[in-house]
Amino acid sequence: MTSYGRSGRYYDSLYADKDYRGEVAHLLERLEGKAVGGRLLDLGCGTGRHLEHLLEHFECHGLDLQPELLEVARRRLSATPLYEGDMADFSAPGPFDLLTCFFGSVGYLGSQERLTQAATHWADLLKPGGWLALETWIQPEEFRAGRVMATFVDEPDFKLTRMAVSCATGTLYDTDFHYLLATPQGVEHFSERHQLRMYTHAEYRSALEGAGFVCNWEPDLGIRGMYLGQLA
Repeated sequence: MTSYGRSGRYYDSLYADKDYRGEVAHLLERLEGKAVGGRLLDLGCGTGRHLEHLLEHFECHGLDLQPELLEVARRRLSATPLYEGDMADFSAPGPFDLLTCFFGSVGYLGSQERLTQAATHWADLLKPGGWLALETWIQPEEFRAGRVMATFVDEPDFKLTRMAVSCATGTLYDTDFHYLLATPQGVEHFSERHQLRMYTHAEYRSALEGAGFVCNWEPDLGIRGMYLGQLA
């Protein structure tokens, strides 16, 4: 079972209030027209909500490890090439002008070694002078154990509650998300585990600069800030 196995079909309802269009617009403003009109690959594209706005400016492709999320994305973006694979070593028809990775998906790489591997692979997929926009996951010092979280979805044909209490194993965010789902067929409970490495800024910079990117940290982009890197 993947991290979004059972919950994948409800993902868009869980994040119905997320401002995908605004996040894309803010990123494009910061890029100042660089790479616009070129080929873009969205890493960890999920259900394709960022891609549907990026399509207005780029020739888009998407990649995700979660088949349940890609199933939703393919219904939304039937003409967009979408690939199932690991962002650290996937195969895609590059080269690209811009790689994007939103919403802290980079944390699912799980280790510094895998981040370093991924950054080198991303550089190989970009054209000379190409760009990377990488939204970070939480920093280790930001983590608070025992934080209680809940999301409630009220749709006509189902009701869903997602609850979690934040846990970590060292620098690995290691938390079970519990779901209570009510449909006309009854009420059921299921859970999914999310494990994301909490990288430091030094670790991001080491991996990205080691792969040949010249990076700027943009704390106001996305939810938790982004690294904008250009391939030297």
